[in-house]
Amino acid sequence: MSGVGAEGLERSSPEGGAAEMAAIEKAISEARFAEAVELLEAGLRTLVGWQPQRLLDAFAKMPPPLIESSTRLNMARRFTESFLFQDHPRAMVEAAKRFASRGSSSEISDTVFAGLGEILALRSVRDIRGGLPIADRDRALVDSRRIEWLEVEGWIRSLALLQWGMTRMLAQDLRGAVRDFQEAYWAGARSTMPHFARNAAEFAALLLALCDSAEGAREWLEKARALPPVPGQLRTFMEDWGPLTEATLALDRLELEAAKEALERYRPAPQLHLAWSVVAWLRARILLLQGMADTALDLADLVNHPRGGAPDPGSFDEALLVGSEAELALAVGRLPRAEIVLELAPQSPFLHPTRARLALARGDFEEAVVLSVSGLHHEVPFGRVDLKAIGAAAHRRLGRSEEAAELFGHALELSRVLGIVAPFALLPRADLEALVALVPRARVELERVLASLPVGGAEKVPVIELSERERRVLAELASTPSTREIAVRLFVSVNTVKSQLRSIYRKLGVHSREAALEVAHELGFELGHGRR
Repeated sequence: MSGVGAEGLERSSPEGGAAEMAAIEKAISEARFAEAVELLEAGLRTLVGWQPQRLLDAFAKMPPPLIESSTRLNMARRFTESFLFQDHPRAMVEAAKRFASRGSSSEISDTVFAGLGEILALRSVRDIRGGLPIADRDRALVDSRRIEWLEVEGWIRSLALLQWGMTRMLAQDLRGAVRDFQEAYWAGARSTMPHFARNAAEFAALLLALCDSAEGAREWLEKARALPPVPGQLRTFMEDWGPLTEATLALDRLELEAAKEALERYRPAPQLHLAWSVVAWLRARILLLQGMADTALDLADLVNHPRGGAPDPGSFDEALLVGSEAELALAVGRLPRAEIVLELAPQSPFLHPTRARLALARGDFEEAVVLSVSGLHHEVPFGRVDLKAIGAAAHRRLGRSEEAAELFGHALELSRVLGIVAPFALLPRADLEALVALVPRARVELERVLASLPVGGAEKVPVIELSERERRVLAELASTPSTREIAVRLFVSVNTVKSQLRSIYRKLGVHSREAALEVAHELGFELGHGRR
């Protein structure tokens, strides 16, 4: 508990705001509403932070005009609703606008709270990038009024920075997110509500673990665990991400049982589950490294956003899931499926290694080299050992043994410094064996990795290339009954469709529509009018 003074620990007991809340509830039960409003105004910040559910219950029992007449009470109600349930976005945005239009309070904390309400409302309707300008605006505000900002209660500053960091993380501004999370920790570690600081340190640790900084991840995990855990009444919307960081670090070391054990200890917040994509990514990666990519790929089809549907376009969640699905598809030789999911996804640092691995798998070795180099120079360090190893494999395939040996040696040195060996287990075994032969010391260092790899593998699966027109015909084959109808839909002649079908059958090694569809499904080609 070294991160918090004795006074801070005493004031941050799980009963924070309980006495104030009891007095307010008593006043409401006796219809002394004016007194209840006065008590609410006096202790509003503490109650929002410590007693959100009881606060909402109290608001529900009061005459609505009383709440609406007070800008701060109205904002507190809308903010708490959004924070707990995130299902009243329009009301939250309108309340924030009304707050701003009344000239606002001179208190910077009120303005920041209004901004947080807007961010939560936008997040609830899955407008990932909409919150960025609000976070930037309010960040600029507090920077311009630094002295006043530092006089605001630490837990409020911590909560604001935590939410700004979440906004940046979801929009893939990972450097900005880590900065906000770390500042949130320092702002709130000695406050009356240090659990926001603990949360922030856990989030920073996970991002650092994902971005090749194992040492930094362990440091911030220690900082988090030096603070009190989240009180019971707040666990419905605050999550402990510590086990996810532990699982990520264990996977990097290829310690699969430890990764599984850590993942089992993670408990999502019932009203939130912000880490859903990280959990899906970790589960898939464990199965991939266990040699169960087929099983993981089947499960990938079942992964959805907690509120339903696909991940938000351009989000951190989408990048993790697309990278995971493409890696699984490559591991079982379904190159078309990997190509499809990557083609539909925007650029992301989380996808650099996967795109380079796809180029290697389809025999485009020069492209693999280019992608590995460009990924290494991205401002977000993700998959650096992967990229160096893939680049080395591509150089070897091009007959450049010296370049391959040098780059593979760099990959080994970096893996030693970072404590990351899993990327070598993701190389095709034939490539890894050939690279180990070029750098003899690698055999000892990678003995455990070599022992974990199956003999043979995805590199034995034939690469089947279909032209764009052939892919369109194949996609129609599953849902359009006749050759003539396919021709009509694609605006080509029947003879053209028949010619393309013969070519498709030959490439797939089949002689019928049913067999072609079965093989195409196994290989991951797009069928029908949707995407697999």
